[in-house]
Amino acid sequence: VVTLLSTPLKSLGWQILDMQHYVTLMSFLNIGTRKKVAVSMVDAVLESDNVMEDSAQLAKFFSFIQPLMKDTDDHAGEDLVHDKDFIREQQQVAKLVHLIQSDDTDVVYKCLETARKLFGDGGDARMAHTLVAVVNRALELVPLIQAREVAVEAGEDV
Repeated sequence: VVTLLSTPLKSLGWQILDMQHYVTLMSFLNIGTRKKVAVSMVDAVLESDNVMEDSAQLAKFFSFIQPLMKDTDDHAGEDLVHDKDFIREQQQVAKLVHLIQSDDTDVVYKCLETARKLFGDGGDARMAHTLVAVVNRALELVPLIQAREVAVEAGEDV
């Protein structure tokens, strides 16, 4: 089942986000299988190096990997801080932040804002791993924004 559900992502890339019933189909799986599918999807995206170019695309993909983003009712309250699988999953999710790329720093900032909100909904245990990537990526924007401001002041087209 995991291979069946993760294969479209490998072949279709971001077009999978347009598939209407993909998330609905995943909801029929038990939490363990949903988590495996989500991990497989994250790994496939990271291997493909497809960039995320807008916040809607990011939010939609994060809805696909919901089992990695937020506690489910049947796993709420578990001690996840020392769980090696949990830590690995969150590190993989955090790597997704570095796929956010655009020539427009405003677009990247909007995506980072979206990621921050969605990571915040996942709770403190998850944010300990994912928020660091958002902060680092935001700090990478600073010199780009400064360069853009200098160019604007010099009368150059930006």
